[in-house]
Amino acid sequence: MELEQGNTLIHQITSNIQQLNQNVQNLNVIVEKIGGPDDTDTTKNSMSTLVQNSNFLSKSTSSLIKKLVPLSSDNRQIRVQSERLMNEYMAVLNRLQAAQRKAAFKEKAQIKTVSVEDEILSSQGTYKVEDDQSRMQLQQQHRVNLNEIKERQQALSQLESDIGDVNQIFKDLAMIVHDQGEMVDSIEANVEHASIYVEQGHQHVSQALAIYCAGTEQVDKHDCLSDQEYNSSEEDSDEELCCGYCDCYERLRHCSKCQQVCYNGD
Repeated sequence: MELEQGNTLIHQITSNIQQLNQNVQNLNVIVEKIGGPDDTDTTKNSMSTLVQNSNFLSKSTSSLIKKLVPLSSDNRQIRVQSERLMNEYMAVLNRLQAAQRKAAFKEKAQIKTVSVEDEILSSQGTYKVEDDQSRMQLQQQHRVNLNEIKERQQALSQLESDIGDVNQIFKDLAMIVHDQGEMVDSIEANVEHASIYVEQGHQHVSQALAIYCAGTEQVDKHDCLSDQEYNSSEEDSDEELCCGYCDCYERLRHCSKCQQVCYNGD
């Protein structure tokens, strides 16, 4: 009975992990479009749908793993499969997190770009424009800029929430490992490392929001970090993890493995 139940759970978890892997691949393609000519409403909607579906799958998979792990105590076959799936699951969660962090970085960059463009536009002053048509065009562009900044700030806030969701999943997995002391040590180490990785991602998005708040007056104060919190995160910026293009998680501004400059690098 337990073997049959275990095999059913293994099949469901395997299917979820495969779908998560596909989602991450698709998400990486979409993230590359942020800030480019293909960064349309359709692209934004596709990314939102992918992230929501991935979060749903992640939570569902965690629930299935919670049911599977107790069955592994008295069955070596299930135990081996359980350990394998746990590692595969955390690996795909790390890739999902890397995609989210990269999306956050690119959204932050676009907020800064549009803010600078709008500042230049405002410095020209509509009063300096002689004809009404040009004045209306400037005002329209100003509204477009403000709307884009608002939309991207909302996207950053959603990414921060998504990072928090994944962080909770890692904490749940860590609890499972703690309760099942006989499981391999490598899984526990993986959970601990992944939790640190997510915390860094969470800090990165919060820092991005702080920069945005400092650069525009279009955001409510309660959405911003305090100056003290922002300065603290800036002081710790050198401790950011690798850029996320590989799985080395080096605490370097320049990753020696993937040869990519970290997000917060010079």
